[in-house]
Amino acid sequence: MTALALLLTVLVGFSIVAQGSTNAYLLRTHNLWLLLTLGNILCLVSTVVMYLLTRARGSFWEELARVPAIAVVPAVCGLVITAGMPKAIGIIGVFSALTLAIAVQLLVSLLSDHYIAHMPLSAWRLLGAALVFIGGIFVLRG
Repeated sequence: MTALALLLTVLVGFSIVAQGSTNAYLLRTHNLWLLLTLGNILCLVSTVVMYLLTRARGSFWEELARVPAIAVVPAVCGLVITAGMPKAIGIIGVFSALTLAIAVQLLVSLLSDHYIAHMPLSAWRLLGAALVFIGGIFVLRG
């Protein structure tokens, strides 16, 4: 299971750079919202197929009614990521945009672990996050 988690994490890391860079490139000559629409249609079709292949028996509407309203948060975050990253990459470059995003992710994940998952903040975790954040500042100034 750990190997699968590591593989998925590597694929996510690659995908973030590939998606943002490709969209930033395409943004030079194409409308961002058209690109996002096309990508989201593909994503919708793919997820509907996966849902239909993996769903439990019963009514779709009953299952949908059990989904909490907070489920919109990942969708809004996805829109921010897919629309914001190409714009940022186009302005400050892939390396700077990704470094800043990672630094912010580390800070927010530390807070999430502490306040939501109730995991203690260790000195090592804080130091590691601080070093990445400081590295992000160096990258943005360079």
